[in-house]
Amino acid sequence: MELGGRPVGRVWISQSEDALLVVDMAFLPGHRSAGIGTMLLEEVFAEADRGRVPVRLTSTKANPRALALCERLGFSVVSDDGLFVMLERGPR
Repeated sequence: MELGGRPVGRVWISQSEDALLVVDMAFLPGHRSAGIGTMLLEEVFAEADRGRVPVRLTSTKANPRALALCERLGFSVVSDDGLFVMLERGPR
């Protein structure tokens, strides 16, 4: 992913009939906590809302930034195996 022609990170999204799955989202250190993840997920939400499907992602429990972002954006935990959590944000 680029911003202003410069690389800032990567994102992989898989679309199926029943959900949009954020497979991977990572940012270079100088671009974390800059609102890029929020902006990106809001675009994913808009697409999911148009298709009336949820957005799902999995995060390690050892990533407090990712978990805080997901909580702030309205994701709910749907499963927790002690190491990873599956989160979902339903269509609006």
